[in-house]
Amino acid sequence: MNRLQEFVAKFCSYEKISYPVEKRGRRYYSVSPELLEVEKSIDKGSYSSGLFLGEEGKFFTPSVVLLDWIAPHTTQKVWVDEKVGWLFVCGKDVFWDSVIRKKADDSTVLVMSEKDEVLGVGQITRKKGKKIVLNTFDRGSFLRRERN
Repeated sequence: MNRLQEFVAKFCSYEKISYPVEKRGRRYYSVSPELLEVEKSIDKGSYSSGLFLGEEGKFFTPSVVLLDWIAPHTTQKVWVDEKVGWLFVCGKDVFWDSVIRKKADDSTVLVMSEKDEVLGVGQITRKKGKKIVLNTFDRGSFLRRERN
């Protein structure tokens, strides 16, 4: 089982995400059969193509596209209001008191906005005796990395 499959398995069956996947180096892409045919006709190999799904490293870092694909197939979700959602996208953790709705029965969850938009991934844990959703990945992480 590769890192992408392990990540998806935290939320739902990998078979539910039935998109063709190609691994290029440490990165995973969803590549259509038509695009693969075009790539075969090109002399030089491509660095990337299709939709970026995530990257292996010390941990698997998902893409927003992958999270959007997983969302309809999982119940591992917590919802937050607009203000808390903004803080989460800025890299902050969520206090459990700020969760307005939950369907999670596990520790890894998708953090959702009130409008059912995926904001990121969190880990339900305890910090200083209080239950929180630890921010492990959010939509703003790519922007913060580019700034550095």
